Amino acid sequence: MINIEEWLYNMGSSRFMRTLVFRDGTLMSITLGNYGFDKGSLRKASVEKGDSRAIVTLKYGNPVAVEKHQNNKLAHIEDVKERGKK
Repeated sequence: MINIEEWLYNMGSSRFMRTLVFRDGTLMSITLGNYGFDKGSLRKASVEKGDSRAIVTLKYGNPVAVEKHQNNKLAHIEDVKERGKK
C-alpha cells in the first residue's frame, strides 16, 4: 500500500499557500495555491467541491470524527507500472 500525505501551509493573506505532497514519507511535490488567509478571516471562508482535505481543515478546523477506508487502487496502478518496465 502506498501512503500519500498532503500538508498545507498557510503563509498569510499576502502570500500563496503551499501544498507539500509526501509519498511513503518522501516529499514528492510542492505546489503553490491561492492566497492564504489571516486567522480572523477563516470564519468567513467557505469550502468547495474539489478542495483538498488540507484546505478544508485549514478553513474549518479538525473534524469531530473521521472514518477511514483503505483503497489499494493506487498501489495496484503502481504495481502495474512497475511490471510494465520489466
